[in-house]
Amino acid sequence: MQVLFRDGTMELPESSSWKENDGGFVTNDISDSVLSSTTFVNRISTGCTPPRKRPKRLSVNFVERDIQDSFIPFGSNESSIINVRVISLSDDNNDKIRELDCICEDTSKSYRLKLEGIWSSTPIKIGSSLRVIGAKMTEKELLLDWENGVLIVESNVLVPCTLITQGISCRRKATLSHYFKGRSSVRKEMLIGSVVHELFQAAITRSGFNVTENSLLDLWRKELHEQYAEQFFALNLSSQEIEDELCVYFKTITRWVSTYMSSPKGRNEPLQIGSKIMEVVDVEESIWNSCYGFKAKIDCTLKYELSQSKDSKHFEEKFYYFKFPVEKKNGEKKLIPIELKTGKSNPNTEHITQVMLYCLALASKQETIESGLLLYLLDETSRTVSPKTIDLKGILQMRNEIASSISDTSFDNLPEPTLNTHICKWCNQTLSCSLLQYSTSTATEIFVQDQLKHLEQSHIDYFKQFIRLILMEWKYITEKNATDKENRCRRKNSLLSVKVILDSIVQRGNRTSVTFQREEAIDEQNGLFIRGDMLLVLSKESEVIAMASVISVKENFIDVAVNGNSSSFVVGKIYLLERHEISFQHTLNLGNLVMLMNDDKQMSKIRSLIIDMRPPIFSKMKKGNISDISEIVRQLNIDQARAVVKSLMSDDYTIIEGFPGSGKTSTLAVLIRCLIHLGRTVLITSYTHSAIDNLLSKLIEYVDESKILRLGQQISINKSMRHLTLEAKLSKQSDMDRISLMQHILMETPIVACTCLGVSTNLLFSYRRFSITVVDEASLVLEPVIIPAIAASDSFVLVGDHRQLTPLVCSKQARQEGLAKSLLERLTIHHSAVITLHSQYRMNRPIAGLSSVLFYEGKLR
Repeated sequence: MQVLFRDGTMELPESSSWKENDGGFVTNDISDSVLSSTTFVNRISTGCTPPRKRPKRLSVNFVERDIQDSFIPFGSNESSIINVRVISLSDDNNDKIRELDCICEDTSKSYRLKLEGIWSSTPIKIGSSLRVIGAKMTEKELLLDWENGVLIVESNVLVPCTLITQGISCRRKATLSHYFKGRSSVRKEMLIGSVVHELFQAAITRSGFNVTENSLLDLWRKELHEQYAEQFFALNLSSQEIEDELCVYFKTITRWVSTYMSSPKGRNEPLQIGSKIMEVVDVEESIWNSCYGFKAKIDCTLKYELSQSKDSKHFEEKFYYFKFPVEKKNGEKKLIPIELKTGKSNPNTEHITQVMLYCLALASKQETIESGLLLYLLDETSRTVSPKTIDLKGILQMRNEIASSISDTSFDNLPEPTLNTHICKWCNQTLSCSLLQYSTSTATEIFVQDQLKHLEQSHIDYFKQFIRLILMEWKYITEKNATDKENRCRRKNSLLSVKVILDSIVQRGNRTSVTFQREEAIDEQNGLFIRGDMLLVLSKESEVIAMASVISVKENFIDVAVNGNSSSFVVGKIYLLERHEISFQHTLNLGNLVMLMNDDKQMSKIRSLIIDMRPPIFSKMKKGNISDISEIVRQLNIDQARAVVKSLMSDDYTIIEGFPGSGKTSTLAVLIRCLIHLGRTVLITSYTHSAIDNLLSKLIEYVDESKILRLGQQISINKSMRHLTLEAKLSKQSDMDRISLMQHILMETPIVACTCLGVSTNLLFSYRRFSITVVDEASLVLEPVIIPAIAASDSFVLVGDHRQLTPLVCSKQARQEGLAKSLLERLTIHHSAVITLHSQYRMNRPIAGLSSVLFYEGKLR
């Protein structure tokens, strides 16, 4: 048995057995509850942060549903699912037993819910939604303990498996990873891992693909190298260095496939569980388990044929609707999840937990919880993971801890920091964690102070203020969406009933396009679904099948794109489509604020400008430069020409305020032409794609298209500008080395255009810098959104009119407290940096005069 200590270290027993099978892979059977009540589960139950004041009794409302009426497609008449919501708390302090008073919404019948054992430490508050599964029931009581039932907190929150496994070492890290997103840093180990995953998946799925070391090398060179090229550019790795890293995996993948896969790929020898692989069902399969509140993405799902073995173990326990196999029958076909790992096979509880969740996820397809497989390709080691009830309860309680934290956008209930600063030192959430701990008395106070020593108090105050405002806006939008969704459900038009039409399923690589048909025309005008929407595809029983993006909507047809293979869709079958609300922008904003607090020279400069409000510095232009651009600026009026020259002189930033119709876009086009003429590089950005494409349409009249690169999804870019994208440029030069051409385009193109949100996520901006960033319609952009764009260059120009356009903020309180005040508006206090375009060319004299008096203090001409 493994022992997991509170600091995350693990000790293996002396009796741990290792053996080598005939295929050359070392195997270890983990079927004896590796996360037992004395290890993992005990860690969860003792490590849970209890509520600050333990209530004696909780009063809740619940909706009772028999299993036959639920979305679980199979089950037992002995069990039921009960959904409850906490409505009141009473005072009692008992760490071993918690009692909740419940009232049935339909009958008003009173119940008492008792939580004992592992469930007694579950984080519950007023308003919490709970799902009670398989409780021991009497007429007036529901009991959950070690022997009876499962409790799911915030059951509407589907927690990713990766967060649950992260929570084993630090629940705070798992929670912060959910909130703080941004441009991911590239690490060689992770990148090699992604490539190896693709190689393995191609090796086991491609029909007619003869798996050898040479064929895998050829696959890498012809297909995958280009797919991952930009990430290798970011790491400054050569092709030879990459292939040297991949060489060992070519060998191990070839050996595994030739040993275990069925003919013609391999000899089809039995896995260590004694069964043979029949077929590959799916790769990168997404399963959303709405019953237990988690979502999984399985590397490989295989179907295998059971064979009786003297070493096989039979389990006689059940896990609430999902049974463990009581008797394995020869010839019975089952699914097994495989989790691929490219590192060494060191004992790792997170890996084991991940596979156990995959086993539970696949149970919805086969009604039994089978074993899973951990495959370590680096040292050719595989392990069988066989979950038991006690393991799964502990894992789901960890899921409850994280779900409770990520469903609360106030940060009031963040898990406490770990006491092991050695773990903190290597954590990617160290800075965000330290910032949120600052000014509180914690056991890691010295560590926190060391992490924040480069920041002034004003910087930390700025961070906390914007964090509070963003969370305020996030909470408002979440609650509004919930209300809107409830209203749509009442109108019965939130779910669109559709069916897949014949010959409409087309798979290209790992992406599938599907056409659905509805009997009556889809009312796109009412905004049910539009192009670009993210949708959930559900079964008639409301089980999530996949996530999809809308490609087109026309009459009674809707085309969608889905990641994954086409096996989930059946022609003629009825599905439900529902718009999926995502919070991606909020998490990016939070991540951008952490980015601003980084300890580096560029962020120090940005903090001095936008937090400390240091006045910008301007340098003199060389006479030669003035004469070089004089012909270009000749077409501008006096104000516009001053704006261009001022921007060229700036070491920090310039503000160009342009009244309506004053030629802001034309001025920007001339400025960019001047910058290119002087040999500088430019990042063009804005909040909207339309603003970027409008500016580019003026530029391409004077600038060669080879000097412009447009980043973004094809669907969002104006058709007239799509020839400027990387894909279009590569397709024109098929006779050249595409990798070298790609690197040249990304690194050498002097003008790059991308939305502010795109700059926050696109990898290019992690390894390339620009001379200047030009932000059009800057008054529309929330301040946290603009941070990555202005940090990507030596200076920046903000263009807009804060009297006409301001950032869209839904929360009235957040608007009043300053979230709707753009960076452009704040920086106008430095008059030396501001150039105003007074003359307008759009309105007639009477209208312009009225606008000038009402909004522009009589300055508009």
